[in-house]
Amino acid sequence: MNEAIQITLGKRVILHQQEIEVLNSIGILHFKTKNYAEAITIFNEALEFIENTPHVNQEGIIIVKIIHGLSQALTELHYYQESLNYTLKGINICNSIESLYLYAELHLLTGKNLVHLQQPEEGLQYIKQSKNIFSLQKNEEFIQIAEHELESILQCI
Repeated sequence: MNEAIQITLGKRVILHQQEIEVLNSIGILHFKTKNYAEAITIFNEALEFIENTPHVNQEGIIIVKIIHGLSQALTELHYYQESLNYTLKGINICNSIESLYLYAELHLLTGKNLVHLQQPEEGLQYIKQSKNIFSLQKNEEFIQIAEHELESILQCI
């Protein structure tokens, strides 16, 4: 994938949206292989390209994907506050573009971060919202994940 970006990039300094999508995919692969630090580097690089590229929609789905991946990696490395900052940004972008894409997942991750930051009641509210959204989407797998998170929090309160 890195070679694909280099071939299409050539001498250009600006990435096109498809190349940023490939960069996001590379970040996801690093995340899936538990190489969280490298995933964070790649996701940050992708965000930087988006911010510096005028023709890429900075309020679209691609930035939500990158923010979600970055937030997940940050949470895995216990950078809960930084992850929370990104999840809330992602939620705000979803609201502004009226998209449910990764909206429930961002709520779930926000709730988990808040719990880790010793704010269980607020975290509980975000996780409940994520479960409601997953229910509307009929996403049984994530409903179960949200229910498990809720049970874990309720046992600690």
